Amino acid sequence: MDTDNNIINVFYKLEFEDGNFFEFDINLKLRDKNQHSPEKPSWTKLDFNKCPSCPLDSAIHSHCPAALSIVPLIKNFNKMASYEKVNCLVKDGERFCHAETSLQQAISSIMGLYLATSSCPILEKLQPMARFHLPFASHYETTYRAVSMYLLAEYFRSVNNKQHIPFSLKPLIELYKTINVVNNSLARRIKSACENDASINSLIILDVFAQMIPYEIENDLKNLEELFAPYLKQPDTLPKSA
Repeated sequence: MDTDNNIINVFYKLEFEDGNFFEFDINLKLRDKNQHSPEKPSWTKLDFNKCPSCPLDSAIHSHCPAALSIVPLIKNFNKMASYEKVNCLVKDGERFCHAETSLQQAISSIMGLYLATSSCPILEKLQPMARFHLPFASHYETTYRAVSMYLLAEYFRSVNNKQHIPFSLKPLIELYKTINVVNNSLARRIKSACENDASINSLIILDVFAQMIPYEIENDLKNLEELFAPYLKQPDTLPKSA
């Protein structure tokens, strides 16, 4: 990662069993509306399978920013099968990791990064998670990161507004339900552009996470609560500063 908090630099290399490979040298700047593909295929037009929740006016915005952000992925993988095996190497300024996984899982990791840094007014709420990108994140990790991100956002809102903001995770639930709507419309776009299932299944993986997060929150985050046992003690039992 770049030391500038607005810059994301991540390198992905997908190696196939036959020796072929694809490289994605991803250099993104948060809130930059002009950083994604200059190619604008017909399936990226805003009014083509437009999300019901989209606030953009097609008279001003001719193309869907989320769709434009994933054009390189659709272009490279539209004929490939989701189950193909790949050795995926990932490197940023702080760490290196690799995974032997399916093509759909590898694309999903890249796709999530592209979508969160698009200029989509709904998906842009995920930009803090994109800045601290975690390749191949599990559902458990994603739930933790999403809730933590939202609570930190609420803290900053409270500080900046200089007033107490009532505590609630309901807005986060609503955000992810709206993201599910976005994903459904985006899926129809991708299906129209692809001959095989790697790209569409990559989005489905992301959408499964989007559907599970509201479920976890509505069930009181029991899977995470036990991790916070030290914080759940009576306040007077917590360590005090000298």
